[in-house]
Amino acid sequence: MRIEPRIGLFERLKHLLGAIGKHKELLIGAVLFSLFGIFPIYFSMNAESGVDWSGVLLGSIFLVPTTIMLYMVATSTAYYYEKSLSKKYGVNLLGRVTHKRAEDHSYTEGDSDREIEEIHYIIEFSYRYSGMHESEFYVDSQECYARIKIGDEVPIRVLRFKPKAVYPRVRKLAAAYGLKQSQCA
Repeated sequence: MRIEPRIGLFERLKHLLGAIGKHKELLIGAVLFSLFGIFPIYFSMNAESGVDWSGVLLGSIFLVPTTIMLYMVATSTAYYYEKSLSKKYGVNLLGRVTHKRAEDHSYTEGDSDREIEEIHYIIEFSYRYSGMHESEFYVDSQECYARIKIGDEVPIRVLRFKPKAVYPRVRKLAAAYGLKQSQCA
């Protein structure tokens, strides 16, 4: 039986506010967009001659990006919240590399036919913490990707009370392969 650490409300709030703080510009933009969307809808609904559909349409044009921005903030905040908790309450482990893949997301830019190369290097690994789990992480450089071999052990940090929340220990990973930290981030 796993005993979860008791994290107080203020401690959780501190980590949550830290995660939200990374997105303050996006939140300000979402608030402004929602105001630009709500006012036309409100005033078009209160028109004496009935509903002014052009105001509703104009307001909706602003509310759709707001919804997308809020979704982006929510998912990213959850990621940074777990990462912050992991930093304080995590457990250092080693994961075994099970698979590697490079996904090519290259594209041609505009009318210039200039090829923009964008390749994502993904390392899949398994680890044991309250059972077997699998996860993956991205590395930025092709050199780091090439040095990590299938079967190697990579340093990871697992959130004790949520074993699916796992992050690579980038500094330790870079040191193990003789690379700069920025190459393995």
